[in-house]
Amino acid sequence: MANFRSAFYKKIGYHGTESDHVRFALKELLEHDPVDLARLGLLCEVYGCPPAHRTQVWTLLLRLGCEVTAGVQYCEEQRREHFDDLWEATRVLCPQLHHRETSAGLGQGDAGGGEGSAQIATSKDERETMAHIFVAMYRLYHPDRLQFDPWGKAEEAAMHHRAMTLYHVGKTPIDQFWLFAGFSYRLDTIHSGKAMRYFKLVLMLLKLEARPLHTALHSLHRESARAVADAWFTRYFVGTLPSQSVGRLLDLLIADSVTMLCAVGLSLAVTFADEIPKFRDESRLAEFLIKPHKFRSDCDWGRVFEGAIQFRKQHLVHIERAVSEGDESFVR
Repeated sequence: MANFRSAFYKKIGYHGTESDHVRFALKELLEHDPVDLARLGLLCEVYGCPPAHRTQVWTLLLRLGCEVTAGVQYCEEQRREHFDDLWEATRVLCPQLHHRETSAGLGQGDAGGGEGSAQIATSKDERETMAHIFVAMYRLYHPDRLQFDPWGKAEEAAMHHRAMTLYHVGKTPIDQFWLFAGFSYRLDTIHSGKAMRYFKLVLMLLKLEARPLHTALHSLHRESARAVADAWFTRYFVGTLPSQSVGRLLDLLIADSVTMLCAVGLSLAVTFADEIPKFRDESRLAEFLIKPHKFRSDCDWGRVFEGAIQFRKQHLVHIERAVSEGDESFVR
């Protein structure tokens, strides 16, 4: 059983999480007061965070909690109070969502908060409803995003998709919302509106790594290229990678999302170097790039993450320069 479990974890990208030394290192880091966030982030990047510890670890790395033991309870109380305030505000300002959550039975009971807090959603419809509510709560929590950066349809769909995915991580709706909000704010503040720029950067890097791949992806028409760029860099590969591997991806993005996003895109293309040039239909190629796991259920996704870490080290200076300055001269 242990060998089967280890093989499964390796296939979806959780290399090392079953090792005793990794569990011991994580336990030691979390027990230290204060928690060394730099070392904790490095452990997540290199080995991946065991799923059972994700809520605690991601809460710390997203600066949603306190690394000092004395402040942990206070932070938990603040998250609970803010959640309840946002939940009630959403019910008043978004009556259509209130009707949906009442119909789904999500507004009754207590899941760790005060009166009116949400119950944990169990069915797909309930999770869909909760995801819509989380997006509305996030908008209320960060109203500046609405004023200065109106979301397009792709970003709106990405927010909902991300809320659905992160709903499986937290143990309570309060944890689920704050992880969603933390990741969304960190990623969208940095990357909003840059999907095509990152996609072009991946194409440039493919000139260095695999020119046939560069030729194949460069042949995509603008609409198809935009669809792939949105799937990769607006949704942050949520839906592109199998759901079991999204947690490992977020382990990587939580440390350094700018360079790692481009590295994952580069690694994903190189992983399917044999398949991509075979596509003659542009729409089918775009479909494959958006959801490769639908075509290759046997893929070892651990290779994608290992490759991303290596490509990030190899092209770190190039990616940082291109992202910060728009300078892609290194491939010319």
